[in-house]
Amino acid sequence: LLAESYLESGASTKAYECLQKGLAAYPQDVDLLFALGDYYFESGSEDQALNIYQQIIDLDPQEAEALVCKAMIMVNKNDIEAAISLCQEALKIQPEMIFALNALGDIYLGQSRLDEAIDLYQQAAELDPEDAQPLLSLADALYEDGRLEEAEQSCLKGLSLDAGMAMGYFLLGSICLDQDRHREAVEHFEQFLRLEKST
Repeated sequence: LLAESYLESGASTKAYECLQKGLAAYPQDVDLLFALGDYYFESGSEDQALNIYQQIIDLDPQEAEALVCKAMIMVNKNDIEAAISLCQEALKIQPEMIFALNALGDIYLGQSRLDEAIDLYQQAAELDPEDAQPLLSLADALYEDGRLEEAEQSCLKGLSLDAGMAMGYFLLGSICLDQDRHREAVEHFEQFLRLEKST
């Protein structure tokens, strides 16, 4: 908890020291290992994160979340087949795991396997109707499939749950642009730029 507090306040070095101290006392604590793996992943140290997630899997082969975390790193390493296999393994353990459904959907979307991505996002959205992310991911896949009206409805539904999701407005802008609704497109892109802080 102290490490998480340090991370939220931007004191990453102190957070890392806390996690190392905790793991020195409790080397097989899964929560501490996850926190350290996430720390490495978010700081760009993917190989170290991969080692930590693998430690968790070695301790508990049924730890589906670690399998998906490992899959996300494999995507970054462009080992797509390994990433798919890890997500599928996680879903065998927890068939209704939203994290795994979304992750596998993202992989399929990146490969333009749109029907499979849409199916996975729909499953995730049905499992948690209050979660905006699966709806926005579904909207993205529907947009790529040329189903603009369905994409817009899914996007609007997602943004009604979480109006702070910047990419939702970017997607709405793109949908409007493709339909020559230029004024609406500009409004959506402006809202995206108000919310999105990255360069």
